[in-house]
Amino acid sequence: QGLEVTTHKKYCGLPGFAVKHRDFPEDHVTASNYQHYLNIYAHRFSLDIRRGYDVVGVEKGDTTSAWIVRCSDKTVFRASVVVAATGKNAQANKQEAIGELQSQLHDNNIK
Repeated sequence: QGLEVTTHKKYCGLPGFAVKHRDFPEDHVTASNYQHYLNIYAHRFSLDIRRGYDVVGVEKGDTTSAWIVRCSDKTVFRASVVVAATGKNAQANKQEAIGELQSQLHDNNIK
């Protein structure tokens, strides 16, 4: 729940699998129809999608995987691809981002 699709269906398709008119005859895809489309897409391409995890960190991996994903429950995933699906109008933690930027500027002697 919570998914709202506001984009015309011609822009909703993912690589290799268009949103077809016969499956979605309206100009805009409903949230439940788009969820159905995403499930078909994942099945068609055998994607290993993990949902419901509280991710606390993502870092570059090594030769065995491109990314290491760390979760709050201590679960660790190794992945070749990571998608950050934060949702519509998601807000970044601005204070944390400003602190990181100030630290980088200070470290590089930029005032």
